[in-house]
Amino acid sequence: SKLTRDMLYNIKGNKFPNLQVFLGTNGLMFTEKVWNKMHKIHHNLFRCDISVDAGTKETYEQKTRLGGNWELLFKNLDFLNSMSANHRNFIVAYRYVVQTVNYKEMPMFAKLILDRYSNVHQIFFTLVNDWGTWNKEEYESRCMWKTTHPEYEQFLDVLKDPIFDNPKIFLGNISKYRNEARRHI
Repeated sequence: SKLTRDMLYNIKGNKFPNLQVFLGTNGLMFTEKVWNKMHKIHHNLFRCDISVDAGTKETYEQKTRLGGNWELLFKNLDFLNSMSANHRNFIVAYRYVVQTVNYKEMPMFAKLILDRYSNVHQIFFTLVNDWGTWNKEEYESRCMWKTTHPEYEQFLDVLKDPIFDNPKIFLGNISKYRNEARRHI
């Protein structure tokens, strides 16, 4: 938001040496220009979590981030990755909210990030929450982790992928489903 950006541009980080700034963003507006405007807190930046929620341009632009721009996103991510390499206390992590429209791309996303960014700190997968965005029926259709969902077994098959053994991948509330999937390998 403009309010948050203005605050980040104006904090004098040298006056607050113990301040650690943790940013959460979708990455689309986190450009080199924005980074440069935050120059007063570069040494206070601790972590930036970027929520992507797709492993392909099509899913990103047409299902999870309507109006998003895949190429712009990765231009910004490439830049932030280089900044985390230059600022040893600044880490970049990636978030992926899992639902019916994108669960099949989880391994693809993990591979994309791990191959592209050698200094990635973490890739965090989590199940979509019901924040009242959809009506109950629509929300339930997105919950492929429920045993009553018609895609439940396909979800478990995706979780069998060995990429999820990578120590940089954190499955959070998906871990129990990964364990269930591994019992059927």
